[in-house]
Amino acid sequence: MKKKIRSLLAFFCVASSLMQSVKADNNFAAWLYNFSVLDNQATVTQLQTLNIDQAYLAVSAKKLLPNGEIADAAYTDKLSQFLSLANAQGIQVHAMTLMDKNFSLVEKHQRAADMVSWIIDFNNAQSAGQKLVGIHIDTEPHTLSEWKAAKSANDWDTVESIMAQYVELLTLLDPIVHSDPQMSFSAAIHWKYNEWAARNRLPSGDTAILRQYLDVVMPMVYETDSLRLIQRRSADEIEEMPTLIGIRAVDFENYDAIIAAKNELDANNADQPHYLGVIVHSFSELNIKYLKN
Repeated sequence: MKKKIRSLLAFFCVASSLMQSVKADNNFAAWLYNFSVLDNQATVTQLQTLNIDQAYLAVSAKKLLPNGEIADAAYTDKLSQFLSLANAQGIQVHAMTLMDKNFSLVEKHQRAADMVSWIIDFNNAQSAGQKLVGIHIDTEPHTLSEWKAAKSANDWDTVESIMAQYVELLTLLDPIVHSDPQMSFSAAIHWKYNEWAARNRLPSGDTAILRQYLDVVMPMVYETDSLRLIQRRSADEIEEMPTLIGIRAVDFENYDAIIAAKNELDANNADQPHYLGVIVHSFSELNIKYLKN
């Protein structure tokens, strides 16, 4: 218990000095998971301490069904309270959903559309100050076993057919999300999609196609802390459309190293109108890195 208290004190006592090191010109976002077990007030306080201004929150769409016989009242109340607390502190919250690679496939598309519709319906019923600002999908077709097997066999026709199905999903979801013109539609993507498209291997992965449906993309540049590589691997997206660069907290030594990387990326992209900032995987891992300072 004493150890836990010391850790919490360490977390909050150095907050003010670290906050000064973060540039506010661009977004500093994070993916948040396991919402059901998070304490709302403590989470918002931690987001502030970490200088996070955008939270991409994993949301259980099925618990938001408008049908009172199915909806989870405790869950919807908790989400409404979290949105109220976050919005009051200027933290924008996006609903992260479709976190299953199989939603890429056409046979799962209608279910995906239903789930996104449930989130939109929930949001439409929310009062001002308790609103989500976007829908974020974390479907990642490149993680499908079919994709991996085809790519290993150099069968790019099969890989492209899977990516084309993913684009069909975006086509289906676009009007649902944008039925509210204030809602943003975003997705986490492999940083190589556009590179493969440029080589005529993955035409549907071209950023010029993705931007027809998505407002923001997050190329996931993982397994490196090299700013040169991170910049190079996200350059295509930054050139073409609004982009948050996705990095992993576990790839960096500590919180200060992450903030230093974020600040340098901000500086390097100061003249890039499509560069929005950095998004970190994940909130919990970022907390761990913070405590290591």
